[in-house]
Amino acid sequence: MILKERIPTPAPEASASYDFQDIEEGVGFVSFRAATTSGSTILTRRSVYSNTISTIKNPITGTHAKDIDLDFDTAAFNLPRVLKGTAIISVPLLVQAGSQATSGYSMVEVKHWDGTTETSLGRSTSGSYLKTSGGGSSQIFSGSQLHKIALTEKVFKVGNILRITVEGYSLDGNGLLEIGHDPQNRNSSTTFLSPTELIADIPFKLDL
Repeated sequence: MILKERIPTPAPEASASYDFQDIEEGVGFVSFRAATTSGSTILTRRSVYSNTISTIKNPITGTHAKDIDLDFDTAAFNLPRVLKGTAIISVPLLVQAGSQATSGYSMVEVKHWDGTTETSLGRSTSGSYLKTSGGGSSQIFSGSQLHKIALTEKVFKVGNILRITVEGYSLDGNGLLEIGHDPQNRNSSTTFLSPTELIADIPFKLDL
């Protein structure tokens, strides 16, 4: 009697995928989107519906002050990775004047977080937008600010977290400041801020 032996077909090797790659520089970019849950602010690769579409400060402080301060974190890394290159981060910002002229801007900082110590890897500050109380387009700036941040090369060990801090500053006035963070890019409650999707393209070293 001859028994037929069934030999299983080997599974294909798993391969990492990236939104885009630059083989010459040896880096691959991973796109994260900022969102909020019921109790935290996160970075995710999925187009989820954020609990809140944006963060609003109304009225703003009225002097040069930090009115919005947000820390968006990835989940803890399951595998070690090396951060290397230049990050590109798009931040939706609304500056709206009240009864007097108002100006505002955003700041973004990329950080390494090990659960105890926060280490800055690079930061960027946008230009300032001055709006008047005259009404119409002169009273509102709404758009996406692109931050280009050269990063310090950093090893992320298992359990480490990538953190992106986004801050909104006002210089004067009594208007409104808003920063969007919805992966689904829905309309904000003010209806003026568009887009609302905060996207961070982060470069990691490729094992070639």
